[in-house]
Amino acid sequence: MENEGTKKTPLDRFGSFFASKKGSLTLDILMPLLALLIAFSLLCILFASHGFAPFDPNGSTTMMLDQRDQYIAYLRYYQAILKGDGSLIYTLGKAFGGDFMSIFTYYLASPFNFFIVFLNDGDLANFFTVSAIIKLSFAAMNFYLLCRYSLKKHSPLYFLFAVGFSLMSYNIIYMSNFMYLDVIMVLPLVFLGILFLEQGKLRWLYMASLAYSLATSWYLGAMVCIMAVLFFLTRLVSTKNRLAFIYRFGVFSLIGGLLAAAFWLTAFLHFEGTKATASMPRNNTFFPLTIFFSGWMENSYVTQSTISRNTGYMTMFVGVAPLVFGLLYPFNKGYSWKERLAESGLFLLLVVCSLSSVLSALWHGGREPSWFPTRFSFLMGFLVCYLSAKEVTKMRKTWKWGAILPFAILGLALPIVLLMDNKQGKTGPMYYSLSVPSLVLYLLTATFALVYLWLPEFKAKWGNPIKNGVFAVSIITIGLVSCYRGASNVVEANLRGKSYTTSALYQLDASLSPAFNYVKSLEETNAYRMEATFNRPSGTNVINNNPLFYHYNGLNHYSSSEKKDVSNFMKKLGFHINPFYETYDGGSTSAINSYLGVRYLIDDGQGNGAYEPIFERNPLGVYHKMEDALRDDYDYFKNDYALPLGFVTNYQKATYVSQGERREGKSSVYWYDDLEYQNSIYYSMCRLTDDEGNKKPIFNAIPCVTTLSPGLTFTEDEHGTRRYSGPAGSTITLHFTTPDAYFGQNLYFGVKDTADIFNFFVDGAMYRVNDYFYSGIKGFQETSTHMHTIRIVAKEELENERVRPEVYAEDSDVLKEYLTALQKGGLQDPYEIKGLFSYGFGGTFELEGDNKQFLFTIPYEKEIQIELDGKRQEVIKRNDIFSAISLEGVAAGKHSISIVYSDRPFKVGFAVSVAAVILAVPALIFSPRVEKLLTRKKEETGGSAS
Repeated sequence: MENEGTKKTPLDRFGSFFASKKGSLTLDILMPLLALLIAFSLLCILFASHGFAPFDPNGSTTMMLDQRDQYIAYLRYYQAILKGDGSLIYTLGKAFGGDFMSIFTYYLASPFNFFIVFLNDGDLANFFTVSAIIKLSFAAMNFYLLCRYSLKKHSPLYFLFAVGFSLMSYNIIYMSNFMYLDVIMVLPLVFLGILFLEQGKLRWLYMASLAYSLATSWYLGAMVCIMAVLFFLTRLVSTKNRLAFIYRFGVFSLIGGLLAAAFWLTAFLHFEGTKATASMPRNNTFFPLTIFFSGWMENSYVTQSTISRNTGYMTMFVGVAPLVFGLLYPFNKGYSWKERLAESGLFLLLVVCSLSSVLSALWHGGREPSWFPTRFSFLMGFLVCYLSAKEVTKMRKTWKWGAILPFAILGLALPIVLLMDNKQGKTGPMYYSLSVPSLVLYLLTATFALVYLWLPEFKAKWGNPIKNGVFAVSIITIGLVSCYRGASNVVEANLRGKSYTTSALYQLDASLSPAFNYVKSLEETNAYRMEATFNRPSGTNVINNNPLFYHYNGLNHYSSSEKKDVSNFMKKLGFHINPFYETYDGGSTSAINSYLGVRYLIDDGQGNGAYEPIFERNPLGVYHKMEDALRDDYDYFKNDYALPLGFVTNYQKATYVSQGERREGKSSVYWYDDLEYQNSIYYSMCRLTDDEGNKKPIFNAIPCVTTLSPGLTFTEDEHGTRRYSGPAGSTITLHFTTPDAYFGQNLYFGVKDTADIFNFFVDGAMYRVNDYFYSGIKGFQETSTHMHTIRIVAKEELENERVRPEVYAEDSDVLKEYLTALQKGGLQDPYEIKGLFSYGFGGTFELEGDNKQFLFTIPYEKEIQIELDGKRQEVIKRNDIFSAISLEGVAAGKHSISIVYSDRPFKVGFAVSVAAVILAVPALIFSPRVEKLLTRKKEETGGSAS
């Protein structure tokens, strides 16, 4: 029987259980899961309380910005691929066609995305929200694991920093860049893996977590690689057995990187010709220190435009607790001065990088991003949370006078914040302002830390359990409230700005799928293109990737992986300068649609934009209305003259179509305008002449009489191009009469190479011609009077501004002559060709006459292979951008042909990853022996391993 004096209390028995092996194992499972559960609960409360789907079926989604206009389209296309429709290697849903792996490796490589195969189209928007909540919840769990195994204890205070890292303002803002969140989730494991490497344990963890980072987002993964090297160097300062540590880090960094080569190496080899090849900033700019302070403020994010600033903005608010305890860490004598100095130096290095435009660009792969600047700021938030966790682990050993620092920093920052509140800075508006509740929470946390360090009972070895408990509960409560407030501020700011897409609007987007599926059902294979004259309802602009969204072969595409030569060619055609297929009259004449194989058009009868008149002219040129359409609310048009994706043309030696000409008596080249260039394309493919032997134009210029408002002057060059000068509001008016020969034909106008400083009115109706979202050639209505006016109104003062208007009529009869001639050698009986690393299509064609070339309107790339009658041919670039083969010496008659894109970069990357898997096994097995050998050699030579 126990003596009364030695009888254990329930608290003693509770402590004894968790001190046992069984209890310790229970804690190892329970505490990380509890961190996950807290983060998961707070995130669910956050989105449920603000009316988000799926918590509210009719609520908002987290889709905004590029997620709404790009990523949802890629995700829907990927879902179709997972269900067996389409190819992961190549897609005709990009402008003209292009590889899909560059999109996949940048946007879609997360294993979480596999789950979309089980979802309906209408649920994909909610998938963004749910998957983000899950990833960020795992981020909290992984952060707790980092604290547990690097600091070798459990502590409920770790929940503060785990949840702070999970709900960091960066993460909530970047939910729209959903592909980044996998890196956030696994980052703590990368750090833990490095610490295990230092100890010679669990070498696979660093290798695997680094590979996961690079595989799921090579962009942020590259930042993690840089951070891993820097953190390794900080550990190298104070560690023992440096030689073995260097060996482990080098070997398993290499293998981890190679394991992910199928993703990052594939993407890297696809970089050529994309915007990723942009150069570094020419001049270094140092941003104000106030920008750094604002990044740690609860309400630094006020509007979507905050992240549209080109440079200088950063966001890493993790709650007030990490700010306070992170400032105390340098004074903690529980860690060696070398360790504290090295890790504090690492943080200061990140600060300097964030404030320097050149150093910041290095983190971003050599160029400062145009949106979401300082994308590596999540590393600062993470580091502060980790150093704060180290601080509370040995807080009793902190120099007590160090507790003054949080108050001193506040005293320094507060006047700056108050002075800079909502003022205009050099790099844009400083949106941050003082949050009184956040200030109070910060002061409470700093006061708790001050009391803890100064009162003797807290400094005792065990301390008073009741006081310690009150301290812990208070700090955790304050910290979690602060974390939640920071995340809530981001969500509320986006809701105020109506940045999020509603669930109802996305459901409306998805409900249009049958309109496109109906057209797709009309053809057995997909060797043709189609387009729509309208945009999906949720699209903020016309660059919204409808072909990938609705899974059809089209010309609209925008992504970071698009090739510049594709963009430049679209601009030559007169399309949107940004430069992708806009809407039917945004550059896409009947002639160009036919040339590019747009066989079907879908029209919703609503017009082409807020400022565009409803299109009622003769049904879109060579297109005729289909009477057996599926839906009454849409009109379907078919072009029987549209060329297939491959066809025979006349012999053409030049790689490029003529873009200008030397005119008699002129000293300079006359460069064609958009519609003259379109004429030139047809001249290069087919030799049609009139009775006098002259080339037959499709587009015919209509003479205009120009009148100017008072005060507007101009100079004119030898080709008649004018440069105007005058006050804002000046007007250039074009008057013209449509000749009887062109009545009923399509009319087009455009303004070559003109800046976005004009408004355009055709017969009184406003047209958006040269702004960011709407540009290119415009079609307009014919009237019974044949009389038209185009007014060009200056929005600002003009100073030698070039204006080159063009007005043309499209001769449908001549166009049909060209198309009929070209169709004779068009691809017939098309079929798809699918492989593990390849995609293409084939068919047959008839060769006759003097046709000497087979042209595919598929972009030329080194990976393109064309076979004629089973024999591989030399692929040549023709018509500025497309793939072709010569038919010199080929006999007339029927032939088979195929075009296949084989993704060589993916083959190389995949092979490297397979080799890395094989290499990883012996590396893990034999690494301990090699490390012992290195250590023994060091000792034998009399060196020190420390």
